[in-house]
Amino acid sequence: AKADIVAFSGNECDGDEGSNVACDNTCIGFPSRHSFLVIAPGDHCVVFFEDSSCSNDVGSVVSPGGAVQCTNVNTGTPVGSISCSPNSVC
Repeated sequence: AKADIVAFSGNECDGDEGSNVACDNTCIGFPSRHSFLVIAPGDHCVVFFEDSSCSNDVGSVVSPGGAVQCTNVNTGTPVGSISCSPNSVC
């Protein structure tokens, strides 16, 4: 699988590092994660979900790829899962 996005337990892409997963709109578990880094080049829309099955959307962000910007996830609600699109379309 292509390594497109990695989530972390810390707020600044530090702490426990999750698996490298693809930005292909699949549902990605986000338990005990607080930040992420998009590695794939180009802009990617990342959608945050309150539940673990990507059904209750609580926000989104277009994140630049290329491993240049760590994104802290602070939606004011729990975030149990995320999805990452292959482009900037949310």
